[in-house]
Amino acid sequence: MSATFVRLPHRSLVVVAAFALGCGARPLPLSVQAGASVGIALSGEAAAGEAAGYGGDLLAQQGRHDDQRGRLVFVLRDPASGIQHELATRIVTRALPDPASEIGIDNEVDATYPGLGISQILAIVDVPASVPPGTYDVNVRRRRRTDSGGTEELPAIVYGQRLTVLPAIIGGATGAVTPASAYAGVFGLDVSQQLARLVPLPKVVLSLPEAAPHAAHLVIAYPREKITPRAVFEEQHLGRGSIVAWRDDPESGRVTVDFVDPEASVRSLALAFEPKVPLSAGRIALAEITIETSVLYDGDGAVRSGSVTPISIR
Repeated sequence: MSATFVRLPHRSLVVVAAFALGCGARPLPLSVQAGASVGIALSGEAAAGEAAGYGGDLLAQQGRHDDQRGRLVFVLRDPASGIQHELATRIVTRALPDPASEIGIDNEVDATYPGLGISQILAIVDVPASVPPGTYDVNVRRRRRTDSGGTEELPAIVYGQRLTVLPAIIGGATGAVTPASAYAGVFGLDVSQQLARLVPLPKVVLSLPEAAPHAAHLVIAYPREKITPRAVFEEQHLGRGSIVAWRDDPESGRVTVDFVDPEASVRSLALAFEPKVPLSAGRIALAEITIETSVLYDGDGAVRSGSVTPISIR
């Protein structure tokens, strides 16, 4: 049975964190009190191996794991002694710039990928109260579950920033992690489920020709026994003036995409998916995604040359 989905143009967005800026600067708070939570922003989502992990402790507590990409692990390292302290990663998501900012208008958060509109990785981590005061290097590792019940280390992300940890008690105030629940009067409010919904699914990024088409008709083959397609959209998160319609045929493992962009400004599309089975049995490689049909059109509706190519899984 097939299903058809249409994504309409969008010009607005929800800002996940006000302090998320351009990735080129890799903004990081100057200090944090031991025992408290802190937000850490990384560079573009095409991090080491183009596969940043988005799994976190909050998801793991709910029995959810990112077995396609693994998870990010943040470690504070004393540059003098080499002693390391692993932080608890609450959640990892993406944040977008204000569309009225210069970065938003240009639709490029990571300047090394102009035109792609890559959003910024944002992690909320908890600093243990046991971490001694001092200035530490922030190291970012990647880790993924294995079939044997252990973990495997993936290539680390080069970060190169420092963070100063303040004492756990300052002026009688004890550092405390940011809660995922609160009270409104006598009613409790648990937002952990809503926070988990901010975690992005893995996606296959499809590169359009450098001279972008005004429209395209695509048929994408995928390993139906491994994944379930969830969405097809512009990879440029701030949007343009395009319409993306897609139809999934799970029995044949084919997604049909019809794409119209009067401005001819979109450079890439993305197919978001979720694994059907956990661990390695549900992971896919880029070679398992193929473009069976690729018909591109110019502004007059005539077929034009060019091809669409899967370039990464993120």
